[in-house]
Amino acid sequence: MAITQQELEVAPPGTSLPHQVIKVEDFRQRPGVELKLTDASISPQSILMQGHFHQRALGEGLVIRFGDSREECAYTATAKLEAGLYCIIFLRGDIEIHVANCRHRFNEPSVENTAKKMLAIHSQSPQSMQRISRHPQQVRYLSIAASDRWLESRFSDGQRPLGNDQLESLRFFSERLSRHKQLLVWEIIRQLNTVTQSNPLLLESKVIELLASTTATTELSTPALANRPQLTGATTRELQCFQRARTMIQLNTSEPQSVAEIARAAGTSATGLQRLFRKLEGMSVMEYARRLRMDQALNALRAGDMNVQQASALAGFRSPANFATAFRKMFGVSPREVLNTGKN
Repeated sequence: MAITQQELEVAPPGTSLPHQVIKVEDFRQRPGVELKLTDASISPQSILMQGHFHQRALGEGLVIRFGDSREECAYTATAKLEAGLYCIIFLRGDIEIHVANCRHRFNEPSVENTAKKMLAIHSQSPQSMQRISRHPQQVRYLSIAASDRWLESRFSDGQRPLGNDQLESLRFFSERLSRHKQLLVWEIIRQLNTVTQSNPLLLESKVIELLASTTATTELSTPALANRPQLTGATTRELQCFQRARTMIQLNTSEPQSVAEIARAAGTSATGLQRLFRKLEGMSVMEYARRLRMDQALNALRAGDMNVQQASALAGFRSPANFATAFRKMFGVSPREVLNTGKN
């Protein structure tokens, strides 16, 4: 059963988190945090945000944060991300996240739960992250931070999930929240909000299950990109351009960009980028982008999050019939067959 929009935006019954008021000067005193206000007339004693905030460490190297608050003014907060994996989910609010040259925007929730997304960031070195809130608004979020040491201890071979290759030092993953992930998010928030002390093992198990079900941990457990045989002939600069382009495509599947725009962001020419993708992926840039959207449509149908028409739009098709033809050609089954299998 899917979690409704209202359930995701309203705290479960029995909420025990106290109401907190954070002033501008209080926020600026946080170690390693830089605050920039859009309105210069706001005083240090002004309220920046107020509501419920919670942070809990689940053993060494795994931390969860939850917030349900009213932000009273527009601001940009800059903080340092240590090496590790960060999963960020905004259930409410219009927020932008900037890390390095990549940007991700969480828009105000739409009517459909499928619009909700999770952004995962994996970095092998400290990074500067900006969080931008452009206007006063209600914000509700859940974030999970797993250190590299914690990640290494969870992989069977005891090794770093990604190699030390510079190409893989910073990776981004954006995905929709399936019904299963929505249930896990709701259960984690319920555990944090319960009046009595929650079972720490149950809470940790839900957090780990959510992490394990993400695209990020799936890809991080596979060999690094540089280990692919077809990459041995590529230069370091080509690999860096290739990875930047892949990241741009992965973060903007809902708003497709032109090859020229992707190439410009990656630091190469459109012709050079097409050559790279045909060399390293065996397909054109647009074929790669279409494949990602088709994979998203496949996963949405499997999870029962969308009907065929919605999946068709997600994959970038105006005609469900054309989508069905392309889908069968790519996966060997029809969208309807996948959807019916997921319901059984």
